[in-house]
Amino acid sequence: KCSQCKHEFCSGCNNQFFTMKCNSGGCRMNGLHSHHPRDCLYYLRDSSVAELQKLLRDNEVLFDTEVVEGAEVFDRCHVAEVTEGMAERYCERQLPQGGAGLCELHYKEYLVTNQ
Repeated sequence: KCSQCKHEFCSGCNNQFFTMKCNSGGCRMNGLHSHHPRDCLYYLRDSSVAELQKLLRDNEVLFDTEVVEGAEVFDRCHVAEVTEGMAERYCERQLPQGGAGLCELHYKEYLVTNQ
């Protein structure tokens, strides 16, 4: 979300999300939507961790499953998030086994941006 104009954008392709009818020719959507290209990471968001890991392995992309050596270890996810009120706080979700020290949500985000 842009802090100045308040428009929301896809984190995968940076295309704008529209809340009303957009200016795209032939588009009939009136609600919240965006026009993602076929290779946008948006389409991977509902995949399981196992599916994402398999996709990366099949394409010989390296990724972490354990906390990187020398990094600080926490009991809960320690990724900083920005709240609606623009305040920063730590995620604090539970850490799954094999998630490189991240909660499932942030681990998936790490995997899909690990291209």
